[in-house]
Amino acid sequence: PGPAPRILPLPPAHIGEVVGLLRIVHKHGDRIDLFDLAEDLRIEFGRVILVSKAAELFDFIDTPQQEVVLTPLGRDFARGDANTRKSILRRQLPTLGLYAYLLRLLDNAPAKRLPAEVVKEQLVLVLPTEDPEAMFETLVDWGRYGEIIGYEPSSQQMYLAAESVKA
Repeated sequence: PGPAPRILPLPPAHIGEVVGLLRIVHKHGDRIDLFDLAEDLRIEFGRVILVSKAAELFDFIDTPQQEVVLTPLGRDFARGDANTRKSILRRQLPTLGLYAYLLRLLDNAPAKRLPAEVVKEQLVLVLPTEDPEAMFETLVDWGRYGEIIGYEPSSQQMYLAAESVKA
C-alpha cells in the first residue's frame, strides 16, 4: 500500500462548518474570494481560514491566492445528499495520517475499542505541541460524521465503526 501518510494536526473545525463552506462556494459557481466567503458565512476571517484548511485536507478545495476553488471531489461533496457526503468523507478520512494511525490503533485494540484517555495519550505522543482535547473532539466529530469511528460519552470509549475502512 505504500508509506503511511504523514501525521499532521487537524484544524479544530466542525464538519458542519466544512459542509457549509463547500455549499456556499458551490452556490457561487465553485469559486469565491476568501473575504467574500467570510462575509457570506458571517464568521470571522480567521475561522474561515481554519475551516478552509480542513476542507483542503480532504482535497475538497484548492486555495490559490485569496480564492477558494472547489475540486471535482469538493463539487461532488457539495452537490451530494447527506449519504453521499458521508460516503465521500468515509473514503477521505483514512487518507489523513492521524486517522490512518487511529484506525490502526483501534483495529488492534481489544474489541476494537479504546478508552478516550488512551487515545488522548497517543495524540500527545504523535503531536506533542497540539492540544489533545481539541484534537480528540475534532477526531470524534469528523469520524462520527464519516461513520468510521464512534464514541460513547458514558463509557468514554472510542470504537471502530462496523463498516469502517481498513487503513
